[in-house]
Amino acid sequence: MTNKQKVIPLTIFLIKEGMRDRDVMDGEVLPEVLSLPVTVESKEIGMLYVKHTPAHPPNWAKFFSGSVDLKAKELKNSAVSAIFLTRAGNRLFALSFGHGRHLLNPGCYEERFGLRVTLNSVDPDLLRAVDVTTLEANPFHGKRQAARAAPLGEFGLNLDQDLLRAVTGKPLNESLGAQMTGIDSLSVRVRTDLKSLRTLLVKYLAKGSEDSYRKRFPWVDHVAEVRDQKLCDKLFALVLDVLGKKDSSRVWAAIPEVVDWNTFDHFRFGTPAAKDNYDDIDLNRILEVLEGEALSMELLKKKRVFCIAQGQPHPVRDWTFLHCLTAEMRMNNELYLLNAGTWYRIDSDYAKQIDADLEGIQSATLPVSEWGDENEAAYNSRMALRSKGQLALMDRVMVSHQGMASPIEFCDLYSTDRRMIHVKRYGQSSVLSHLFAQGLVSATSALSDAEFRKAVNKKLPESHKFSDPEQRISASLYEVCFAIGSSDIGSIKLPFFSRVTLRNAYRTLTQTYGFRVTLTKIPVKKFSSLT
Repeated sequence: MTNKQKVIPLTIFLIKEGMRDRDVMDGEVLPEVLSLPVTVESKEIGMLYVKHTPAHPPNWAKFFSGSVDLKAKELKNSAVSAIFLTRAGNRLFALSFGHGRHLLNPGCYEERFGLRVTLNSVDPDLLRAVDVTTLEANPFHGKRQAARAAPLGEFGLNLDQDLLRAVTGKPLNESLGAQMTGIDSLSVRVRTDLKSLRTLLVKYLAKGSEDSYRKRFPWVDHVAEVRDQKLCDKLFALVLDVLGKKDSSRVWAAIPEVVDWNTFDHFRFGTPAAKDNYDDIDLNRILEVLEGEALSMELLKKKRVFCIAQGQPHPVRDWTFLHCLTAEMRMNNELYLLNAGTWYRIDSDYAKQIDADLEGIQSATLPVSEWGDENEAAYNSRMALRSKGQLALMDRVMVSHQGMASPIEFCDLYSTDRRMIHVKRYGQSSVLSHLFAQGLVSATSALSDAEFRKAVNKKLPESHKFSDPEQRISASLYEVCFAIGSSDIGSIKLPFFSRVTLRNAYRTLTQTYGFRVTLTKIPVKKFSSLT
């Protein structure tokens, strides 16, 4: 490359192996596209596909309709989109210009190619921005930008809850560009021209094949969102097959989001006017509603679960059946997880490590009984009452002091033998992850914050108070117990992302602070109608 070459922005896709040129372009727009061969020094190096969108008045012009004569000014928008297909290093590349990426056939390009190239190319201590999405029922997507170049650790990522989607940084090798951003595509500002382009693409191909990034970012490949629609369709087909066999070992249902149990009354399945009311979401209940209908993804997206609150004539929340399903599937020796309607690829070794770490968590025998047709607040209150003073009711008792950002619950039930019991009905990842995070935060505050202990003492009965809140507690004398109400038979089957959050809380509480941590199941009555 020479200084005479201009710095230009490029957006580069690596096309999957085996794809032909005509398979790359979206068949629906191909008739509207102009095909132009591209030559350099009398040699054809690729094909440029161009789509011109006819000029039209801008949308904002309607706002002034009748008040300003804009027609005479001929104010119109026009757009030109293009894809340049070229081969380099025995692979096919697509370079997008304008809105050209919309001319590509979905699923024709390699996922995370741009991310791998970027992670292998940039200085890990000089990143400018990261794009993340949270692994929750209602994912948060956002970009975190630094005022100055900074290492990844300064972007405040939660490696158990944040999925890295894209990274922006400066390449160590200037010939690769002045700045690059990688996700599926590689976006780069680089000095190049048509004559040297394919040599540059070979360099990017080599960077995308390296695995050196795993030394600096070993957690990046632990979890990846699946965006290949064809692969998603195959995985959904497996789910439908399992549902048809009524196999609950790989597919199960649960409440997808945190529910306000203080006002919760019941769930209804299928329609808001369904005659039967239920106190939980269960796969058997969903299958009963689907009985007699041909299983399909359209049906799972159409049928809904409705959450009814006390004294409310209309549902306060509703979710599709699909949104209530969690699945773990294996295909071609890969592990895939369905969470809130989205598929994720899980590194098998990572999954095994999570499960191995959780084997150390013991079950606890608690002074609690079966959970009936009652909300969480009523259940905790009943358990505290029947314990005859052994359990102090702390559910909905918010604790705070001036140094805290926001009030938190110390726990739901606190025993005379120093057990901080956190109680929750079974749910999907976002529900249970909230439970485990709550236990970690409250125990950490109790250990390290004297003002927090003083605030807790004001809420506790005399029999349960910290003897000296000014004195740091001995963590080994305390137990953090997660008690989960479930109507399923057998042991608790936690969704994968919840297992990740639990692993993080367990390791921090035990290895860093010295608490005991236990996990126990509270039996829940099996879907009896409340009517």
